[in-house]
Amino acid sequence: MLEAILQAIEAYPADEGLSLSGVMALPDPLGPTLNRMIRRGSLTLPDLSATLGLALDDGRLVAELLVARGLVSSTERDGQMVYRARLARKQGREFSGPFRDVIDDL
Repeated sequence: MLEAILQAIEAYPADEGLSLSGVMALPDPLGPTLNRMIRRGSLTLPDLSATLGLALDDGRLVAELLVARGLVSSTERDGQMVYRARLARKQGREFSGPFRDVIDDL
């Protein structure tokens, strides 16, 4: 299971953060775990490991890869590591029609 999780992380676009649609497309247990992290705001390393069904050392390896790929940030709180999802920026749309004309006139 660990190898499949690591491969899914490696295949996810790096440094863009997580998108909700991207998280939904990830295989179990990674997708539901990241979804839980987004909903709760953060997960500790023991929570992350348990949710993924991994031993603590394997969970740490997954967490380090998520941080390295820019998908999760880590901080230390009360002596333990806490991981928070980094959400992708929403891509903006170009103004069109009358809005574009007004902007061009400025």
